[in-house]
Amino acid sequence: GSEYNIHPDLEDGVDSFLLQRLHDGEKITETEFIPTPIVQIPLGVMEDSLVGAVDLENSLETGTPIFSPGLLAKAHRGILYIDDINLLDDEVIDILIKVMSDGCVNVEREGLSVTYPCRPLVIASYNPEEGELREHLHDRFAITLSADAPQMS
Repeated sequence: GSEYNIHPDLEDGVDSFLLQRLHDGEKITETEFIPTPIVQIPLGVMEDSLVGAVDLENSLETGTPIFSPGLLAKAHRGILYIDDINLLDDEVIDILIKVMSDGCVNVEREGLSVTYPCRPLVIASYNPEEGELREHLHDRFAITLSADAPQMS
């Protein structure tokens, strides 16, 4: 299986590593069905945890940069749940907006350049009593509902 949850038909994008393997002539012969990934973005998440980072320990052992994918790689073709989206750092929100509009993640770290697709179903929640949702986020979600709406009779 792919760490980036790539579709076997390559219909919705390929990560940089698989693209290189295919370019080198490797054939994809084995595939597996996996359950739909459900990934939650925790409050206080750091950029490296979100997009991925160089795995220093393995990189030092092998002598070459090894990339460790982040939460967005795991969420590709799955569900990305963001609780309390109004409480996330602006930097994290900016990353999420860019990734959702581009459909992919681009990471440049320590001489390593990695691109991988990220097209999850995004479900987000927030409590207006804890802070307002940023205006530019209102048009990023197709459907919004209020859990405290009066009951219809």
